[in-house]
Amino acid sequence: MFISIIIFVPAQFAIDKFSLKKSTMIGEAFILVGAIVRLGLVWGFEFYFVGTMICSVGTVWFTFTINKFVATWFDYKEIALATSIVWVTSLISGPLSTVITGFVLGDDATKG
Repeated sequence: MFISIIIFVPAQFAIDKFSLKKSTMIGEAFILVGAIVRLGLVWGFEFYFVGTMICSVGTVWFTFTINKFVATWFDYKEIALATSIVWVTSLISGPLSTVITGFVLGDDATKG
């Protein structure tokens, strides 16, 4: 919640100033970098924590682009369905990344 308050202004500025594609790519870049940093869990919990913080910045950034994306690409009759599909995929991607990270690291994550 705290990160959403901080990221709200820069994300809205980027969406209005730059194109939707560029602002979406900024959010996705944060998520990608955060996911790579999260794989550092093997070396210590600090990497996982920092990676999660970076991912949350990207997730919040991407969340603000959803409404503009849907309003730009879809007809007004399809906005409800498109918004729900985008939100469901956004909600599934977070837990799915945690599960995939656990499978990639395997037993190495529990060894100290």
